[in-house]
Amino acid sequence: MNVLALVRNIKKNVHLEIMEFSLNIVALKAEKCMKIKSRFIFGRQIANVVAIFLMSFGLNGQTIVDIEVDKIYIKHGDLLFYKKGDVNEYSCEIIAIRQNDYHNQLVFECEDNDFSLHDSLMIKEDDIIKFKTIEEIDKWVKTLKFENEDNRVNRDYQSYLQHHSNNLFSLLIYRKYYKTSTQIDFDYAEFYRYVYLRINKHYYIIGLVDEDASVFGYIIPTKNGGLVTDGDDLFLVNGNKIDTIDYLRKWDANEFYRVKKVNGSFYLYDKLFNEKIIDRAFKDIRFSRQFIICVGENETVVYDTQFKKKDIKNLKAACDSNHVTQFIIGNKLKWMDFEEKYHDTFPIP
Repeated sequence: MNVLALVRNIKKNVHLEIMEFSLNIVALKAEKCMKIKSRFIFGRQIANVVAIFLMSFGLNGQTIVDIEVDKIYIKHGDLLFYKKGDVNEYSCEIIAIRQNDYHNQLVFECEDNDFSLHDSLMIKEDDIIKFKTIEEIDKWVKTLKFENEDNRVNRDYQSYLQHHSNNLFSLLIYRKYYKTSTQIDFDYAEFYRYVYLRINKHYYIIGLVDEDASVFGYIIPTKNGGLVTDGDDLFLVNGNKIDTIDYLRKWDANEFYRVKKVNGSFYLYDKLFNEKIIDRAFKDIRFSRQFIICVGENETVVYDTQFKKKDIKNLKAACDSNHVTQFIIGNKLKWMDFEEKYHDTFPIP
């Protein structure tokens, strides 16, 4: 039975015999992370924490977190990570510590607490695709769509995870609004940043990061396709990514990016990672519903949400206009709607 079949058995609460293996990693459940983080903030004594700040990593989009542990398990949609000491056994995780508004640290912490492996699946080293570089795992993940396992039983609510841009993944949610209808329609979207984890110097996985800088989920490239676990759900690879612009209905660049003024020039930065997104200075940077508008000395440059530069001939200026984008192209005023079609007058929704 392959690893994907085993995962499905776990979802059905099928008893699995835990087999020996030699893989390693770190895991995190979002709510537990918040609980642990509050312990640090308020300085409470934690008797069972035996290793704190073993290593810390600055958080940014190209962060590679090197970890050495002994085993990795999946249990009820969460990852359990295991490290064996000379005397005790430890469960380990990555937690986030905020140092100031735009600087976060990831900390690797182990505890000598007891944890049950009942109904758990151990991922073998041989099940994971071995990538040598983050460029290789990027190439693998960018074309894929991960489908929530619950989609098979819940026909009224469907969710998919896929790569969105060089610093974001998108979770697309579709819903059936009428009981008599067979059609599901786009409902909303969520976006997550991500970092890379390198396990025992050999294997890469991707850690999904929420708005609090917590690593709450993981993308594991397996030879049978790949899977995602986020603490509540399991997602498995199911075909190519969805080509859609529906996410723009929920997109707000202000949630992810900020404009920083340095020596009189403006730069675009990621709010959480505090890293420069576009390596170029501008006179002004503005956000519209679906674009990032950058004004230079001699030109106006427009980027979409995936930071692809729009090829607009004779563009003189651009700005947001009630959730559509207004352009001056040559000597004409144009509006672009949600589907990127031009109009000579303001488009009626």
